[in-house]
Amino acid sequence: MRIFKDRQDVYGFLCPDLEGQRYFFDLGTKQWMEFEVKGTPDFTDTFTVGKYSFRSEVFSLAKHMIDQAFIHSGSFFIIDEIGKLELKGQGLEPELSKMLHERAPFNKTLILVVRDYLLDEAIIRYNLYDINIIHINDNDELMKLISISSND
Repeated sequence: MRIFKDRQDVYGFLCPDLEGQRYFFDLGTKQWMEFEVKGTPDFTDTFTVGKYSFRSEVFSLAKHMIDQAFIHSGSFFIIDEIGKLELKGQGLEPELSKMLHERAPFNKTLILVVRDYLLDEAIIRYNLYDINIIHINDNDELMKLISISSND
């Protein structure tokens, strides 16, 4: 967030925790949306994962952004994050798989956020063997950014 939120050449999305709740930040429009739903949902369309509920419309927006990633002219496209849902074929799927398999003509650096303990599984599932791994330790949780550049 600190690195990319104010840049004009970045598209994609981040999903930071703010005061114990997950939000969605569109890097292109700089708009915030509530993502995680706490308590009794005011929204009728939610997606529940364990004890967490998320707004389905935000998943739909993220999937649309992934589907349209090729048309943006920015230098970077960021997806935060590839997690357990995606590894089970849910969440940002199938758009994420489609994008990653069609990335040959991708003319920007693709940054994927993956938790440390899911990295090996994500590499295998998405065939990500031509990547650069950047280790980020933020708030005592080790995250890994996978950077895929068409110039590598």
